[in-house]
Amino acid sequence: MTDSNTARERAIQRLAAYIERRGQSRFLMLIFTAGATLSGVLASMCLHAAGMDSMAIRFPLSVGIAYLMFLLELSFFVSHHRATRKNFVDDSFPLFTSDLSGFPQSIQIGGGRSPATLSEKPSGGGFDIGGINGDGIIVILLIIAAIVTTIAANLFMIYQAPVLLAEVLVDGVLFFDIARRMNRMSTQHWVSGAMRRTFFPILIVAVCFSVIGIGLQSISPKATTMAEAFRVTHASAPR
Repeated sequence: MTDSNTARERAIQRLAAYIERRGQSRFLMLIFTAGATLSGVLASMCLHAAGMDSMAIRFPLSVGIAYLMFLLELSFFVSHHRATRKNFVDDSFPLFTSDLSGFPQSIQIGGGRSPATLSEKPSGGGFDIGGINGDGIIVILLIIAAIVTTIAANLFMIYQAPVLLAEVLVDGVLFFDIARRMNRMSTQHWVSGAMRRTFFPILIVAVCFSVIGIGLQSISPKATTMAEAFRVTHASAPR
């Protein structure tokens, strides 16, 4: 490991510990995941309205759009701190010159609230589940799997928020500022670090949603949404 990589890792560890002590990073990540999740839901609705009826394609594509929104939110976060970091003064987070020569002394993290889940909201009133057949039960299980998968992905993002935000700030603000003053490129763009920590779980979510879409359409070929799949299997259940 080179000296620059060692300095970077030390900066991430120190900043992550500082962010953890402040206790607000996970609230901020709630906002990011809520916005990304809502974007995925709206994307699925818009794609469906545009004529993309295949859930096996539309669902993972919507997950990808939600992930792009998440990265866009992080880019706004980085841009904000690049523009305002000169106003930050906080001696509670010293970065010693022996570790990170030329780094600013602090980064402040904002707060937020409200989690969300990536699931299509069924329209209409409630259903009498007393007469649901086997296919209907499978449809319910697939819908639950979609909700659980989304919640698990969001909780993963929230859990690693201090380290993720620390790495984004180190690469996108601290190292970026030093590289700019030295007229050279940073050792690593902040997006690469963010994707390294988040791409694999998002890929799992996309694959799960694709499988869920395939399962729903194999049970109810004419259905184009989760709600339609449930209604079709419910209507075909013996009374």
